[in-house]
Amino acid sequence: MANSSALLSEIRYALVPIPDGRRGAAMPVLASKLVGPAPRAPLVARPRLATMLDVATTRPLTVVTAPAGWGKTTLLSEWARDTRRGPTAWMTIEPGDDSDSLWTHLHASLSAAGAIGGYGRRPVPVPLSVSRRVYLCELATVLADSPVPVRIVLDDLHHLADPDASRDLDFLLRHAEALRLVVAARTEPSLALHRWRLGGELTEIGADDLAFTVAETADALAQHGVDLPAPDVDALRVHTEGWPAGIRLMTRVMCGQADPVQLVDRLTGDQPAIAEYLDREVLACQSPYERDFLLATSVSPRLHGSLADALTGGTDGERILGEFVRRGAFTVEIPGEPGWYRYHPLFAALLRSRLRRASPDRFSELHGRAADWFASHGRSGAALDQALAGRDWHRATAVLFGHWHRIATCPDGPGTGGAAPPPEDVLHAAPELALAYAAHLLSVQDGIGAETFLRLAGAGLNRHRADRGSPARTVYTVLRLALARQEANPAAVEAIARRLLVDVNSGHADHNVRVRAIARTALGAAQLAAGDRGAAERNLVAGAHVADRAFLPCARHACSARLAVLWAGRGELGHAERVAQEVLRAPTCTGRCGADRRAAAYLALATVSFERDRLVDADRYLDLAANQPQHDPFVAAGVATTRIAVHHARADLAAAYDTLRAARRDREAIATAYLRERLTVAEAELRIGCGDTAMARALLQPMLDAVREPPPDLAVILARSYLYDGDHRAAARALPQWADTGAGPLALRLDAGLLAALAAHRGADPRRAGDILERTLELAEPEGFRRPFTRGGQRVRRLLANHLDAGTARWSWVRDLVETGAERAAAAARAPSLVESLTDRELTVLRYLQGTMANSEIAGDLSVSVNTVKTHVRNIYRKLAVTGRRAAVRRARELTLL
Repeated sequence: MANSSALLSEIRYALVPIPDGRRGAAMPVLASKLVGPAPRAPLVARPRLATMLDVATTRPLTVVTAPAGWGKTTLLSEWARDTRRGPTAWMTIEPGDDSDSLWTHLHASLSAAGAIGGYGRRPVPVPLSVSRRVYLCELATVLADSPVPVRIVLDDLHHLADPDASRDLDFLLRHAEALRLVVAARTEPSLALHRWRLGGELTEIGADDLAFTVAETADALAQHGVDLPAPDVDALRVHTEGWPAGIRLMTRVMCGQADPVQLVDRLTGDQPAIAEYLDREVLACQSPYERDFLLATSVSPRLHGSLADALTGGTDGERILGEFVRRGAFTVEIPGEPGWYRYHPLFAALLRSRLRRASPDRFSELHGRAADWFASHGRSGAALDQALAGRDWHRATAVLFGHWHRIATCPDGPGTGGAAPPPEDVLHAAPELALAYAAHLLSVQDGIGAETFLRLAGAGLNRHRADRGSPARTVYTVLRLALARQEANPAAVEAIARRLLVDVNSGHADHNVRVRAIARTALGAAQLAAGDRGAAERNLVAGAHVADRAFLPCARHACSARLAVLWAGRGELGHAERVAQEVLRAPTCTGRCGADRRAAAYLALATVSFERDRLVDADRYLDLAANQPQHDPFVAAGVATTRIAVHHARADLAAAYDTLRAARRDREAIATAYLRERLTVAEAELRIGCGDTAMARALLQPMLDAVREPPPDLAVILARSYLYDGDHRAAARALPQWADTGAGPLALRLDAGLLAALAAHRGADPRRAGDILERTLELAEPEGFRRPFTRGGQRVRRLLANHLDAGTARWSWVRDLVETGAERAAAAARAPSLVESLTDRELTVLRYLQGTMANSEIAGDLSVSVNTVKTHVRNIYRKLAVTGRRAAVRRARELTLL
């Protein structure tokens, strides 16, 4: 590339020969079009993107598409300058370029890069001296014979409007095997991308990939001497969505400022530097009609074709929005919501600012139109946001009191966030308006702001002496309930839900039925988080029934999803699976409660998969549940404890402890004493897994001291710890009653039954062990439980094999369980073996290394010195050929030492 750059620097301007039939014309070649532009300022290092391009160019075609200012040219220019990557031909496309210009310049660039021409190579005719097809065939033949890949970079391909050029590029790409074509454009190029995509030979790099990361944003600021605290760097990236040009423009504005943080706080699209850029690069490219369309539709943060038509009075909203996306006009499709679009936040802010200044009356009128459209399409939260943004107080309160049941319990998602409240005296006189602002702030998850307006509303309602059952008082209480749920405060949720149930009349009016449905749903969720599963089940069943009568499908599905979790935990796997799948198949909810119910349904399916020993499926469902934004403490804690159990089943105790620590930092997962106890129980199980049985029992002791008799789940853990210690009599004494139908959740009964069989086997009573195991298998088979048997270790496998030999009514199923265990044992046996065996003491220390105890704690537990423990640890590392604790545990598992 260095030689080609030198050659191009000498060829400032040239005339390319043309065939005799076109004598008198000439095709100029500008060297400036054949090299990427040199950087005009220090560049932010972006090795992740260079690596992405390196990987991408192992395929024939790479397409980089993004609007103006996303760093396409800068990235490709820097990448192409690296001569280690092989010959690279560059061409910058400009407005007015046609097919002749493309091939003339590309020919010159390929020659300069050494990809064509030169001694001993087949010559390629000059583009205009032969027919286009002959030229392309000759060029494709030469490029196909290249011993190394030949890269062609076409920058700003959106300027090339000649359809013949696109067809010619496709032809060349199909027939030149060594060619690697990289194109950059603001719009998707008119190449046959569908064919390359289908064949897996296309790499697409978009605005999301090109966006600055937080680290890259910090680097850009540092290059201009701007020092911002980490939260403000993150805020700048969020405001700009990582738009590189926007970040660079803001860094220049911040240079020399005494307080650059305030510029981040006040950043909008009408900041002069950003406004000028968007004017020239985006708005100037639109027709007058399209510019007016942009202004009119900027009042809504989310756009649909039908909504755009309502705002503009036109009929082509869907077409124009799609065209804006295609042309890179700072418009994107909203992922997962077909037909919905949004503008880049800085672009939208610029448009709104100009609309408000140019025509305040039109600004308010358009917000009113948007509010009416959203209300008529079932998006009442968005309708409220629009009415408030347009400062139409009457419309805002009408929307709230007409749709309070949905606004409070299932907000539509991110709202406008910029609705300025009216003066305080207006709010004092109209508490209903204060309620509207509280509801709006809840929708944008501003709990502090919502609390302020709820206090104003409450004071106003008290002054007006509103009755407890009045609509305004009901809406106030329901909004209080929504705030308590958003703050993950189950105790407050339960108290407010009970108050609602007392206040509501026993009649069957729509209003009262809706209140009961909302209150029962919230009360059941709070009781789950408090550990009162019986009461929770009653309220959730009642809530689902009342929600059906009130035509509140979201509330019904919320109840059903939580019931599925409860039933899965109880061992009713088939029923839980069916209900969870029904919830997920229900029509998609546009509000946040959709995420809430999906998280619970995925958790139920994860529990079912775990108990059936489908750990890969369990992982997948847990990931889906964790990715849903929701505020249900019971679900958050359930996801954590189930993931801990999955890690434990795989004998990955380090990952299990990492999950446990993360859960204890999660405000929602530890919102109640019951949920904190669930995490403690999970830790006790992990302690037993790494041989620390004394610590496991110590963790449980405070809970045991608080009750007269150990609860069944704690009794099972105690029994497991005693059996691990080799005390089968203590294990048998500790076990709860499990054989009877009403003895507790089925999963717990199976664990207890299996422990009882193992204790009997260890006590040399094989007949009793066989009877107990047969009863356990009888309980497990109908629901498809496998986890207790397949993840129970070598002792359980041996017990099952003996039972198979002794005879069982479930011979085929037990054989399948035994074979599964044998396959795992065989896989473990294929692992490499140790050269030097570990001593018994070293094996004991190794078991401790699975946990989190320090060397001093291990020494105290074993009654030896710390130096002795350190010596054992060094010997373990040496014998396992590792250098660290985690590596030792991992290696030991490969060798089945753990």
